[in-house]
Amino acid sequence: MTGFEIAAAVIGAVGAGVSAYSAVSSKDAADAGAVDAEQAARENALMIEAEGLEEEQRARRENQDSQAEMRARSAASGVTSEGSPKIYMNDEQMAFENDIAWLQKSTASRAKQQRKQGKSEFDTLTARGNARLWGGIGSSVGQLGTAATAASSAWGK
Repeated sequence: MTGFEIAAAVIGAVGAGVSAYSAVSSKDAADAGAVDAEQAARENALMIEAEGLEEEQRARRENQDSQAEMRARSAASGVTSEGSPKIYMNDEQMAFENDIAWLQKSTASRAKQQRKQGKSEFDTLTARGNARLWGGIGSSVGQLGTAATAASSAWGK
């Protein structure tokens, strides 16, 4: 058995260990990145919902102010709130409620999409980590086979 043959066996075994360690580290990093990405998406979705709620509240305040101003102008001019003014105000209120319903639906849709994107990124990063792990395991097994062949060759002489 020559020193070269022993060195080849040892280097192959060490290489297999390094490959396995690298694969596990890579998987851990991918998993951590996946968790971070999903958490960021959840936080962004919550921000979208909070912004939508604030926009809705602001619109409701503006609508109340507008409705109050219309009633005050009507009263100041001596026009009653019956007939055409009432129909107009009811139509305005219905249009406003439709706008609010659209805003709520849009906000919910954007938040849902943000969460889906985070879940998709989580799944992608997790799958990459698994692929790296299994690739590293395969590489380690191959290196162990090479080391075993070198050792067998060295001890068989």
